Amino acid sequence: MSRTFDLLKWTLALGSGDQNFLGAKWVPGFLGRLKGDSQKKWALRLLSMSPHYFIDGTSSKLGDETTDDFLKRVFDVIAGTRDEIYEKALSAYLSESDTVIDYGCGPGFVAAAVSPYVKKIFALDISDGALACGKILNGRENVEFVNAREAKDVIPVGEIDAIYSYAVVQHMTDQVFREMLDNCRSFLVEGGKLVLHVQLPDDVWKTESEWRKDESAKGKLKFKYGLHCFGRTAETFQEMLSEKGFDIIEIKEMESLFGRSDKELASQRLIAATKR
Repeated sequence: MSRTFDLLKWTLALGSGDQNFLGAKWVPGFLGRLKGDSQKKWALRLLSMSPHYFIDGTSSKLGDETTDDFLKRVFDVIAGTRDEIYEKALSAYLSESDTVIDYGCGPGFVAAAVSPYVKKIFALDISDGALACGKILNGRENVEFVNAREAKDVIPVGEIDAIYSYAVVQHMTDQVFREMLDNCRSFLVEGGKLVLHVQLPDDVWKTESEWRKDESAKGKLKFKYGLHCFGRTAETFQEMLSEKGFDIIEIKEMESLFGRSDKELASQRLIAATKR
């Protein structure tokens, strides 16, 4: 019953197109009618409905802790981890004079962490619901949340100093990733930086072609909504980036950047490239 209820919740919140969690038109409208603490409370509740944002409001509560108190605690934990992501993974590539893009920002946790250290952030995502939650929970004076489909109407072409994308590329098919690279190249200044957090293939995260072989209903659903994580080899990334006009500066192991041995980090890399 609980799985059926979860599926119903997710379906109600889905927008049109693939991977558009919380993209349903009613989500930003509903949040916009709320005020103050109620707005923040419901933004967290909505995020907890989506498996994409890894906030689970149904388990791991402490004692008599309410669901809302639990979600607030999880929010604080996530915000802290994003501060670490900026410090250990992104800070070397960004400066206070930079205008940057957060590509695939979701509800804006990384953008909020980066915002004190750059001039301006355009935070892009395809989900209007995730963007609405981001404005409420992670709004900052120098962060502008933009639907990725409208980005070229909002963001000046050829004037962005750096673009970063964290925990996003691994959910994209090759076609969508190539489209992303085209967009990034058009936004960046000559020599502008592109910083990508990526996943290499391993026993859990297979390649796109391997995931496509799963013909089960569950497999097709996961593929459509980006619940798989696509692994690509470093050589594949090199070829795809070069094809789209980028030169890779370096590829760093995430374990090395974070200074710890971690099963999840072991097959993750940070790629830094420049627009050719």
